[in-house]
Amino acid sequence: MINFKKIKKVLLVVFITPASLMLIMVFLNLSESPNIQLLNLKEISDITAIQNIENDLGPEVALENSSFDYELVGYRSGSIDASVILKKNNKQYVVALGENLEGIYKLIKIDQDEIIFRNGEKLYKIENLVGKEN
Repeated sequence: MINFKKIKKVLLVVFITPASLMLIMVFLNLSESPNIQLLNLKEISDITAIQNIENDLGPEVALENSSFDYELVGYRSGSIDASVILKKNNKQYVVALGENLEGIYKLIKIDQDEIIFRNGEKLYKIENLVGKEN
């Protein structure tokens, strides 16, 4: 005959043992303090605002086009996601405002009249003739 009291005790031990171990683990995790790491953020007064490009263009810096042989294919101006499409030697490049063209020339200004790139102290200007009749 089956002894139901022994089966009941075995099943209780089988279920109570893992449950009690899980409760102990939960209490141990709750008692641990979180690991808070300090972030070294700059103060708002230490951050300089981006200056208007006309302030950066001094009379002593000449706009050059001699070694800058890129042709403007298209552009998208605006405050968000401004970019240009350039062509040189059957190769096209898409450059967003603030990014580098071939890792050398940084795109600093896009508007309806001109596109300006910077390489160190030298500025390179491309006249914007896209969509305009000659």
